[in-house]
Amino acid sequence: MHETRGGSPSSARDPRKETAKALSALRDNGYYTQPSPGLWRRTVKPGPNDDDLEDNVDENIAEISVGEGSQCVYAWYLPTYREMASIKNEKTYPMKVGRSRNLAIERIAESIGYTPETFALGFMILTDSPEDWEKLLHSLLNLKNRHIDKAHGTEWYQTNPEELKRIYEVQNALIESPASEGANGKPENVVTLPKKGN
Repeated sequence: MHETRGGSPSSARDPRKETAKALSALRDNGYYTQPSPGLWRRTVKPGPNDDDLEDNVDENIAEISVGEGSQCVYAWYLPTYREMASIKNEKTYPMKVGRSRNLAIERIAESIGYTPETFALGFMILTDSPEDWEKLLHSLLNLKNRHIDKAHGTEWYQTNPEELKRIYEVQNALIESPASEGANGKPENVVTLPKKGN
């Protein structure tokens, strides 16, 4: 394929051996691991300023950070997405909403791979229940028809950090406040759905 598009002919006698050699060099430099023969896994190699990257959850790395806990739900975007939305006078732009049992930066870097620009961590919920909060955010964004069907991956939504913060605040207030009885004797924080046929 490379040569049919005008590329130089390969000088490698055995492309499989050359690939294995390159992957071994990347493994030796910390960019890949080899859990078993034939299986290669890309790792995140910490930069010079990323001391103890896996052990510290720093809520200051996100534009907006809420909650408390040792795990997190995060939403990242590429700055180009926000810039394009601004040019078009749109308030929302594509964001990947995911979760991590450890530091978000490590998980995000794994999920992004290589991009033409550095990602921005727009929103983070520090929590001990990341699965629940992730499902809740996904469900509410799906109800608003914000899921991006054509995106690579299933966790892309048209949103912004401020909207995610509002969703968190409303849902967290409902979670933290017990249902109280209203004037009609029914709980105020409970929605009663109409019966079928009404």
